[in-house]
Amino acid sequence: MSLITAAKASSNFGADVQQEVTLKVAVLANWGDFRTSNRWQPTMNYLSNAIDGYHFEAVPLSFSEMSRQLANGDVQFIVTNPGQFIQISSNHRVSWLATMLSRRHQGQSMAIGTAIWVRKDSDIYSLEQLKNQRLIASGAEALGGYQAAIGLLRRQGMTDVKLFSNVQFSGFPLEQLVDALQTGTADVAFTPFCTMEDMVERGLVDRQEFRLIHDQTPPGYECEVSTDLYPNWSFAASSTVPSAVSKAVTSALLRLEPNDPVSVASGNSGWTSPISQFEVRRLYQSLNLAKDNASSDIKVWMRDNQSYLWIAFVVWLMATLYHFGLQYTFNRRSARLVAYERELKRQEVMLEKLQGAAVVSEVGTGLAHELNQPIAAISNYSSGLTKKLASGEKVENDALLALIAKITHQATRAGEVVHRIRSLLKRKETPAEWILISEIITNVNRFLEQEFRELKVNFKMIESGDEQLLLLDKVGIEQVLINLLKNALDAIREVSGFRQNSVVVKLNHGQQRCKIAIIDSGAGLKMKQDWNIQSFQSTKANGLGVGLAICRDIIAKHGGELRIANRTDEQPGCEVNFSLNSLEEASLETDENETVN
Repeated sequence: MSLITAAKASSNFGADVQQEVTLKVAVLANWGDFRTSNRWQPTMNYLSNAIDGYHFEAVPLSFSEMSRQLANGDVQFIVTNPGQFIQISSNHRVSWLATMLSRRHQGQSMAIGTAIWVRKDSDIYSLEQLKNQRLIASGAEALGGYQAAIGLLRRQGMTDVKLFSNVQFSGFPLEQLVDALQTGTADVAFTPFCTMEDMVERGLVDRQEFRLIHDQTPPGYECEVSTDLYPNWSFAASSTVPSAVSKAVTSALLRLEPNDPVSVASGNSGWTSPISQFEVRRLYQSLNLAKDNASSDIKVWMRDNQSYLWIAFVVWLMATLYHFGLQYTFNRRSARLVAYERELKRQEVMLEKLQGAAVVSEVGTGLAHELNQPIAAISNYSSGLTKKLASGEKVENDALLALIAKITHQATRAGEVVHRIRSLLKRKETPAEWILISEIITNVNRFLEQEFRELKVNFKMIESGDEQLLLLDKVGIEQVLINLLKNALDAIREVSGFRQNSVVVKLNHGQQRCKIAIIDSGAGLKMKQDWNIQSFQSTKANGLGVGLAICRDIIAKHGGELRIANRTDEQPGCEVNFSLNSLEEASLETDENETVN
């Protein structure tokens, strides 16, 4: 029987020597759970292969969660910075197995510190100027992300507890620190050693936008730092782990070479024997964070008897509050009710104002969007007629009358759009008329005929079923089709012109309704499905983001639903589907739904 198998048979993890035991390794998730798991799982796989009968699993955790899960026995090993190791070891029995060697700086073991960053255009150039500035750090328990910098400031004589005007602790991932500095929500960022360089390598930020304060970078180091450097991360084992397993883990870690794929994947150059934590303990003493044995014993006793302590505290608190509470409860509640009533009235007035502003804003935006197309058409027709007349070209009366008729038609459309908006403001129903869908599509095709020719787009209308007259909002449906077809043309305009461009409109006629599909050969959707249908969402540089939202509302009025997705026939392009019911049919369905509800 091997050493590991014998240890396993006598351990707390199970008596069955044939069953593989899972050991969980808590890893500080300073770059977020996903990146932490990807970084450390290769090391776990290596340990699983090196030690028979055991499977190692990386568990990304925060500072507080790591301590809690270690106390509950949910994890058996920890990989974290030496500062947290010292704090955890004061409350839990853990064994220090190895210290990580940095992937940078020629494999140095001293690789934890704080870089103090400001924006390049900042007026801050020295540590003294940090007073009364807005600071962001990863957490109060972070050695490299906060504590090392506070220790530096105290050694500089800056001991005021109100040193900064505002301190934010963003937690993980660390990208939030530089992002806050970049966006101006913080004046100063305390980042762990090499955080800026990691983000620059990944293309997330430009180093030239930032400036380091109090440069203390040692010779030969690849990252900039503002404080002293402390030992790198530690690999430690809980006291519940058999000593034979701990020795096997230590031996396996120390065998890793700098260029081993496991070391490369984990972002280190292997491991070495534990490095002295003397400098970290001295830092913690200066910050009043060091724990002596007496205080540790007291804390352990309090943790073991915390239920009784809480009961005693609650009884004392309730007795005290009861004595004083009866004297002013009634008056205080009365004053609170009056304040609530005033606040509700104020909120009601504000809500009415906001609702009015929202209606005016939405109507104004919709009006601008819908009028743009008929006005553009009038401009195009007028411009074409002017050029012909100015060139001296002879214009036949029939052609002249046709152009004037088109201008008149578009002016009428603009007037109808204005009339619809006014009806909306007055809460009136838009006038409807009996019409054939195919006629509307034919009219819209004439309106867009020039653009179809310019893009060499093959337009086709395919009908199935027996077409019937439908009671529709003609102006609204015409606007819907123009919007959707123009979107199809814009999508085709984005792609190369070496393929056959096409727009197909399929009409499936039914009883008092018609299903419509518009299929183009354009670029397809770049955002998630139906994202553009939301108000004020647009992928166009000059788009208002209201076109599809207006279409959605008009179609919903006719009892239909607008759906947009990429084509499903493995061809490039987009497919828009919706149905239109005769308005009297749509109204009947709405009434039936309300009755059922």
